[in-house]
Amino acid sequence: MSDLEACSNANQRILIVDDETPISELLKRVLTKEGYKVTTKNNPVEVLKLFESDSTAFDFDLLISDLKMPEISGVDLAAAIRKIRDEIPVVFMTGFSDETEKIAEFPNAVLIEKPFKLSDLKNTVYQFLGQNSNGATTKSKAG
Repeated sequence: MSDLEACSNANQRILIVDDETPISELLKRVLTKEGYKVTTKNNPVEVLKLFESDSTAFDFDLLISDLKMPEISGVDLAAAIRKIRDEIPVVFMTGFSDETEKIAEFPNAVLIEKPFKLSDLKNTVYQFLGQNSNGATTKSKAG
């Protein structure tokens, strides 16, 4: 990625929520290299408490969330966040194919199944945030 392409993503913020730290840290490294500002959280309950106490703290352009986490599912987390920011797109990740139907009716969201190629994740992010790997604007195909 060129410096110009990284700059074009520099104002876009992504929140990654996954209870598995190695996964969230890997995704953070990959998307940070693409020029995004990435925040990772490993506890969905803490994420909810933070944003319910201060809705102005939720200044993200995209939510990437594991679907199956302890205490709160990714769908429940996204639904709660959508009460604060109803238009935020969501990328759900799961390693359990039996959970895919949970998001079938979830608007402006897409599911990627683990394991996935990092290039597939990047392309999904580009679709939602309006840029492809060449920095060109694209239309969202998800949602």
